[in-house]
Amino acid sequence: MMKKVMALSLALVLIVSLAAGCGGGTEQTQAPASDAPASEAPASEAPSGTAEYTMSVASADGSGGIAHRGLQEFEKYVEEQSGGRIDVVIYMDGILGGEREALESVKLGSIQATCAGTASFSAYDERIAVVNLPFLYPDFDSFVASVEGEGGEALDEILAEQDIKALGYYASGLRLIGNNKHTIHTVDDLQGIKMRVPEQDIFLKMFEAMGTNPTPMSWTECYTGLQQGTIDGMECSPAAIYDSKLHEVLDYMTITNHSIDTCILAVSPTWLASLPEDLQQIVIDGGKVACDFMNTTFDEESAKIIEEFAASGVEVTTLTDEERATFVEAVAPVYDEYTDIFGQELIDLFRSYSE
Repeated sequence: MMKKVMALSLALVLIVSLAAGCGGGTEQTQAPASDAPASEAPASEAPSGTAEYTMSVASADGSGGIAHRGLQEFEKYVEEQSGGRIDVVIYMDGILGGEREALESVKLGSIQATCAGTASFSAYDERIAVVNLPFLYPDFDSFVASVEGEGGEALDEILAEQDIKALGYYASGLRLIGNNKHTIHTVDDLQGIKMRVPEQDIFLKMFEAMGTNPTPMSWTECYTGLQQGTIDGMECSPAAIYDSKLHEVLDYMTITNHSIDTCILAVSPTWLASLPEDLQQIVIDGGKVACDFMNTTFDEESAKIIEEFAASGVEVTTLTDEERATFVEAVAPVYDEYTDIFGQELIDLFRSYSE
C-alpha cells in the first residue's frame, strides 16, 4: 500500500506532541535547536485520486513518532478493509494548523479527522478534562479500562453534543515530576518548589494544592528555564521529557503518576454519516485499531524511557503506597472545586476505575 504522509520539513528541530496537553492533553514538545538532531520529513504525496472517498487526518504530532505510527495503522486498516474505496491521507507536524485549529477544521468540515489532547476538546466542553483530575488512575491499565468502558461512553456523549465523533481514546503516558532541588518522596518535599505547569487551570490548581509555586510556561521554554534556574522543576509524561531532552537538565525524577496525557482520535460525524454503512463501520473499527496500537506502544515505551533516564544519571524515585497517599490527600480539594463543572456522577464514574 502506498503511504501518503504530508509533513513539514524539520531542520534542527524535533517536534513531538505529548497533550495536554501534554498539558492535560498534549504538549507540543520541542527540543532546543542546538541539541536536536536534524531530520527530514517524508516526501509529500497527493491523494491517489482513484478512491471514492478521501479522508484527510491532521495531527500536530511529529513525523515518525508513536502517534504517527498509530495513524499509519489506521490508514492501513481502512484502506485495506475498504478495498481502496477510502483513501486516507495523513498530515503530520501541524501542517494543517495546531491542535485547536485542526479540531475546528473538523467541525467546519474542511478536513475529516484529527487527533489532539483533551485541552483542545475541553475548550468546547470542560467536562472532557475529567480525565485530567489528579491521581485519577493508578496505572495505564485503569485508564484503558475507563475509556473502553462506561467512561468512554460518557465522553462520547459529551463530544456528540459538540458535533464531534470520537473514534477512540489513547494516552501518551502517566506524568512524572522532575526537579533540580532534591529527591521527592512525599508531598512535603515539594513545598515551595517553582514548578513549571501547563497553561491549563486544572494543573495550576493541582500543584497549588501540593504546595509548589506553580508557574505556567510555554513548553518550548522549559529546557532553558531548567538550565538557567528560572524554574526548579516541571512535570510531564516520560516520552515528552525524553523527546525534548529535558532529562539532560534534570537531576531528580519521581514517578508520581499524578495525571495522564489523554488524547482523542476524532472524526466529523457529518462526513462519517455520508459514507455507506459498511464503510462507516470500517472507519470506526480502524479507530480502535489505531488507539489500541498507541496505548500499547506508549505504555511499553514509557517504561523503557524511564530506564534510560536512570542510565543517563538522573536519580529516579518510585513512590511507595504510603508516600503516594500523601499526594492524593493533598489534592483532594481539587475534586471539590471541579464538582460543579464535571458533575459528581461523572467524577464518581471515572474514579470507580481506580478502585
